[in-house]
Amino acid sequence: MPVKFEETLRLTGGGNVMAVGPRDKDDDIQELCAWVYQRSGSDDAAATEMTTTGGKLRQPDGHNPRWEMELAKVPEDGQLELEPGWAHAVAVALILDGAGHTGVFVWGETVMLTT
Repeated sequence: MPVKFEETLRLTGGGNVMAVGPRDKDDDIQELCAWVYQRSGSDDAAATEMTTTGGKLRQPDGHNPRWEMELAKVPEDGQLELEPGWAHAVAVALILDGAGHTGVFVWGETVMLTT
């Protein structure tokens, strides 16, 4: 169960970011909440989403199985937006593994945001 973010995340415009990471082919992420935040002067810009409030989690299979969910700027009408550069990403997920066991995993790491 690799629970992590890719080292580079893509900004999708309007302060949003596409959160992406690897997963085991047999894992099913049942719930996910993710945040990406970045220091901007004396404030933090942030984006977040969670599956329990409408976040659109995708779990593509294929050669490199992964999870992906676009995170939206918060507050939506705020002035600060994520920009290219270093940021911190954190997440918590409920994962059902291939053996039928569920586990809650929490992870966080530094990522590079790009356009």
